Amino acid sequence: MHRGIIHTLKLGVFAGILTCLVNACEKETTPTELPQVITHEVLRTDHNSAVVSGSIMADGGSRITARGLVWDKKEMPTLANCLDKSVLTRDSVNFRFHIRNLTPNQVYHVRAFATNAAGTIYGNQVSFRISPYLITRDTLPFAGANSIVFDPLNRIWIGTEGSGIYWRDGNRWRHFTTSVGLVNNHITCMTKDRQGRVWVGTREGISMYSEATWHNYTTENGLFNQRIYSLFACSNNYLWIGTNENHLTRFDGQVFTHFRVSPEGGSSAPGHVHAIFATPNQTVWVGSCYTGLSRYTQDQWTHNINGLSDFVWAILLSTENHLWIGHQHAIYRLANNTWQSFSPGAMSGFYSIAEDPQNRIWIACNGGIALYSSGTWDKITPLDGLLPDSFSTLHVAPDGRVLTVSGNILYTISFFEPK
Repeated sequence: MHRGIIHTLKLGVFAGILTCLVNACEKETTPTELPQVITHEVLRTDHNSAVVSGSIMADGGSRITARGLVWDKKEMPTLANCLDKSVLTRDSVNFRFHIRNLTPNQVYHVRAFATNAAGTIYGNQVSFRISPYLITRDTLPFAGANSIVFDPLNRIWIGTEGSGIYWRDGNRWRHFTTSVGLVNNHITCMTKDRQGRVWVGTREGISMYSEATWHNYTTENGLFNQRIYSLFACSNNYLWIGTNENHLTRFDGQVFTHFRVSPEGGSSAPGHVHAIFATPNQTVWVGSCYTGLSRYTQDQWTHNINGLSDFVWAILLSTENHLWIGHQHAIYRLANNTWQSFSPGAMSGFYSIAEDPQNRIWIACNGGIALYSSGTWDKITPLDGLLPDSFSTLHVAPDGRVLTVSGNILYTISFFEPK
């Protein structure tokens, strides 16, 4: 009886030990959970590459043996079905890759992944487009630029908000201020006429550069107001001038003729003329912060056209004879006697409009650079290489490149052309 009890106890102890060993083995061989991983938004792109990152949020209870990115032109790429991949085997919670050799103007889809003993898991999909633009940056020896023009020798002139004008002659910058004949150092606008003369609007009158000589015009010479906001050199050799007190002036080289834009009586009014576009048949479109969009033709004024009663910043009549208006809140186009409005992206304050040799319309605004081409809008932003997101001026160079300035950086935008 005693021996039986002992034998039973031994068997019980043995069974208990065996159970513990089995449980331990089962615990060791139980599959771990899949990890958790996320794909972050694209940090930046250029015409053939993108920088993308991911993060491991949880390892699932076992070591992460591989992590990285998969991408493809088709959605939801995997390691087995992708255009390419980047794999990192060393331990790292956060990882980043510079994806190269991508195609301009192509949309790609990317997902982060992570692998542990339980298998491979994929994060959220992030889609991005490779920029079709080549954007170069030049650091300027000054800041505060607000106007750009090219002279007949294709030299760039940049007007500043208090430092006069800088003119690039080859790789060297020349500097024009009041000390060499400029009427004032605070530049508000610039234009070039058919004779190649550069006209400069300032806070205290107009300066004209011709044959290495400055010629200045103020109220003493016939200007209605010395605070200049806009200039337009018409093909019939008239210079149209927008000033303070909502006035428009025409200069034929000898005589200044003044026009009161505001419909109210009196010689002056609040507001400024910010934009002018004149046709050879003497139809003049005028943009004002006070009277909006106006038209002067056959000695008659029409105001608040298309309901635009304030803050018209820019006007352009395109090669296709479409009238483009940059307003504070939207872009407007008059084509075939029909008005259309556009609000591309989260943009506002459409300050400058230009047309390139391919008839594309470029607009500088708060939010980046807007581009209209063949009925489609595009938006050039920091993701394409523009660091700031607000521009007040742009200019199309004779070779079709688009130039714009922010701070002390000159940006040159062109389209990527594969070799």
